[in-house]
Amino acid sequence: MNFQQPVVTIPNLTHTTIEQILSINAHIIKILCQYQNYGWLEEPEYKIYQARLQANLTYLATAADYMGKPDPAKLALLINPPNLAAVGYPEKLKQQKKAAMSEAGSNSGSSSRLNTGITMAMDPNIGDVTGKF
Repeated sequence: MNFQQPVVTIPNLTHTTIEQILSINAHIIKILCQYQNYGWLEEPEYKIYQARLQANLTYLATAADYMGKPDPAKLALLINPPNLAAVGYPEKLKQQKKAAMSEAGSNSGSSSRLNTGITMAMDPNIGDVTGKF
């Protein structure tokens, strides 16, 4: 006797859809980390991104559970995949980045901030490491 597992499929769920959801999740996580770094945990946008990430993770977990043990109740939750629209970069973070860049630009003549967070004074009479003055 040949006992084969039946093929379990989920409508509208393809490898491409899973990759797209994972890519969206990676982008959302980066945005959420930036919000956390600025201490913006109570911002409405933060909560929107958080909810979208939660919906995506719930969908993927439900799909994985369904593939392991098909259940008609779970299939109903999987008929429509989560929002697959691209995630835009929040305006608030764009403004913060612009402000940081303009601050760095205005300080370029007198001091320079390194990625380590160390500020060092620049002497205009001393050439840079390339020998230019």
